[in-house]
Amino acid sequence: MALTQSDWTVKTVNDKLVASCSVIGGAAGDRYISTKISPKELDTTKPFTVSITTGENMTAAGTTTTKVFGCYETTASVGSTGTLTNCILVASNTNDIDAGATSVINILPGVAGNITQVTNASPGWSVVPSAPYLIFSTFGSADLAAAPATVTFVVYQ
Repeated sequence: MALTQSDWTVKTVNDKLVASCSVIGGAAGDRYISTKISPKELDTTKPFTVSITTGENMTAAGTTTTKVFGCYETTASVGSTGTLTNCILVASNTNDIDAGATSVINILPGVAGNITQVTNASPGWSVVPSAPYLIFSTFGSADLAAAPATVTFVVYQ
């Protein structure tokens, strides 16, 4: 089953960018639930926050890792089994995304030091280099449940 990815919905709230993308995955063999490339309105050279929310227990069959991919073409993608097209892995952190929980990540591109996972995981993100586009993804250490899993990614800047 291919992932069902919504387009990014972009709006401005109190002069801040708020962009959201929902992704549905869950067929046998699906491990990556990934967004389309980040919207052009996201300035990947400036700090931003990503929240990841799901209605399903993503860790029932193992652990979940949040990954950030730096992309250099508008055709970039991350397939449901991890196939990369025009992008590279730039950050990864194990976290626990359970039904109804939200994982929040503050990203400081190009800043010396670590990027800290705010909830549901330990600190230790590598610095994310500036890239023309980014893809955000959850990765399960085991196949997702047979029932579809919907994950919503929201970027605030």
